[in-house]
Amino acid sequence: MQYTGFLARSFTDEFGDAIAGDISKVAISYLLIIIYLFLNLGKRDKVHSMIAISGATLVVVGFAFVASSGFGGICGIKTNPLNGNIPFLLLGLGVDDAFVIVSEFVRHSTEDPSRPLPERIGLATRTGGLSVLVTSLTDALAFLVGASTKLPALSGFCLYAGLAIVFCFIFVFTVLIPFMTLNARRAESNRFDCLCCFTSKVEHKLSQPQGCCSCIPICGRIEPEEAIMVTVFRKFGKVVIVNPIGRAATLGVYFVILLVGFSGLFQFRKEFKVEWFFPDGSYWKTSLK
Repeated sequence: MQYTGFLARSFTDEFGDAIAGDISKVAISYLLIIIYLFLNLGKRDKVHSMIAISGATLVVVGFAFVASSGFGGICGIKTNPLNGNIPFLLLGLGVDDAFVIVSEFVRHSTEDPSRPLPERIGLATRTGGLSVLVTSLTDALAFLVGASTKLPALSGFCLYAGLAIVFCFIFVFTVLIPFMTLNARRAESNRFDCLCCFTSKVEHKLSQPQGCCSCIPICGRIEPEEAIMVTVFRKFGKVVIVNPIGRAATLGVYFVILLVGFSGLFQFRKEFKVEWFFPDGSYWKTSLK
């Protein structure tokens, strides 16, 4: 005879173990995003590495999370453990916004370095800000609309996530942009990124990185003249946008996707089983059999 226990605490034990097993993976994903941010936001150069801007991006993410938590609490929105996923969402969104704004500033500074700094900052904000606005607006609306669900925990999470995205957008333009302006002034004064009190004896141009480490000068030359992704998207854009046949094919593909989506929408069924929360091999599933 084989006995499989099923007690009142079984649900909490098994579901908690399943969640705890993913905590390490979540922490690794945080670390990988932060490392990617610090390594790739700026140039491989001691002056233009933009490590300070990377730190400012993390500050923006922290400000947005704290502001949304505080504002939601003032409004009486109930919190729940799902809100622990909001920092990961904000980290991806904030890093993406930083890359968009910084890349636009670098582009304008490279194309016309003689233009005054305020004008280059304004151009970067105008061209990159539109992309940031569209991304933030669609994400915030998606979560705020999701708050209409009747599930209290999910509704509260969606409200907090929507507020966090709105605050992230606000802090990008009130915190990150001023940091970027100060960083640009430092770089134009030829001061080191991590040691801004010291000035480099060698001129460092934004378009010609010289390496981030004196003992490894080749690390500045491994960066191509044009970013690989820029080249790929430029060629891809010529095929799907400039070419009339490519435009027609693109519209046709998306129209087919739209039709398939509508057909699947009418076949949608709402299903839920509590055992879906438990991993394979859990004794909880065995007891249900």
